[in-house]
Amino acid sequence: MRIITPELFEMTYSDLCNYYLAKYGNVKYDYFSTPECKSVQKKNSRTKEGLEIHHIDENRYPLLSARWAKDMPFECQKADRLVYVNVLEHLLLHIKIFEETNPKVIIMSRPGIYFLSNRINEYFSDDYQPKGWHENMFKSIVDNYDDYLDVLFYHLNVFSQKASLKRQLLFKEIENISKKNDGNDEKLDIILKDKFYALLPYEVGDNVEHNKFGSGIVSDVKEIEGVKVVFVKFEKCGQKMILESFEHMHRIKK
Repeated sequence: MRIITPELFEMTYSDLCNYYLAKYGNVKYDYFSTPECKSVQKKNSRTKEGLEIHHIDENRYPLLSARWAKDMPFECQKADRLVYVNVLEHLLLHIKIFEETNPKVIIMSRPGIYFLSNRINEYFSDDYQPKGWHENMFKSIVDNYDDYLDVLFYHLNVFSQKASLKRQLLFKEIENISKKNDGNDEKLDIILKDKFYALLPYEVGDNVEHNKFGSGIVSDVKEIEGVKVVFVKFEKCGQKMILESFEHMHRIKK
């Protein structure tokens, strides 16, 4: 059964939180036992069901479960500001934060995306043997790798469309979300690069198609006065200099 359906991508962050509250029920106790934020309330644990806790206010105050929590309002740790999710749903919530919130929170929200995607990559490793609570967390998503890919595709689409983010950073973002403890998940890296091939930075040897000049091969890539320029040897009209951001040229596979 699918965990992530297309309808969830259409929801706002707030709608998703409410959806998961209705799906799993309310959290009964505050996240930390005291305002010093040193001891997590164990009575909340539902890891046997493959569920963990997300702080709803992480769209305003990031890293609420980390060592910075004591510096944030304790109201964010209250039971009514928490929601149960499995690890895949948790990742989607952090991606929604990245999509919807201001630049300051965006900077802080991406570590959550990396932390969760890297953990999921470990779970799906061929030689990984989850132990303890990780075993239950993995069981809750073990049959949903395609759902995981859909979530990552959604994130990369959001990432590539943000005006403040340059397209060439997509390549690095794919590497970030493909990581696991012993390096990159090469299988996932290939899947993501294949899906977003046309958006990746141009490299020497790439085959391209231009609306005006036709087919060609990239012969060089340079940065001139802060602008990325692609030199292309076209079959019909010889070498041309094209701005990398030019919308009427795209990479093709052969």
